[in-house]
Amino acid sequence: MSLKHSLLALLSHEAKTGYELSKDVRGSTGFFWTATHQQIYRDLAELERKGWVKHKDVSQSAKPDKKIYSTTKDGLKELKRWLKEPTEPAPGKNAFLIKLFAGHLIEPGILLEDLLRHKKLHQAKLKRYAEIEKEYFSAVEKLPVELQFQHLTLRRGTIFEKAWLAWCKETEEFLRKRIKPG
Repeated sequence: MSLKHSLLALLSHEAKTGYELSKDVRGSTGFFWTATHQQIYRDLAELERKGWVKHKDVSQSAKPDKKIYSTTKDGLKELKRWLKEPTEPAPGKNAFLIKLFAGHLIEPGILLEDLLRHKKLHQAKLKRYAEIEKEYFSAVEKLPVELQFQHLTLRRGTIFEKAWLAWCKETEEFLRKRIKPG
């Protein structure tokens, strides 16, 4: 997968500016495919060179002109081609798990402190997912099918965070039992 296909997927719903795409990446697909503002603009330029997106210049008073991007027929054709390709699971990278793997070499309290920091981050993400679900997906079965598909990605995130927090609870108990009083 590439950011290019992520941008085509976002633009398949509606035309957007680069700024709007950057905002969308942070608030939707960014939960599972991250990109910087610079990467988005670089890839938009490449998509345009390939003829997969086009832009329309829009004049604004007292502001610089903006470009509104939309997919072309060739862009939708490429997105559909890519959608049909099988995907391979991406290996995860997690430095904390490497530390835990070698955790026998340090005091458990050090790992516990790091684990508790991660726990707060995962709790916050789960809370954010619940807010998104409440705001946008309260009656999923009544939503257009494209939003039902988007809801599936949110559900995956929610289930992941709940599983991570359950694992965190086990790991926290394990580490606390190994902290020497004193």
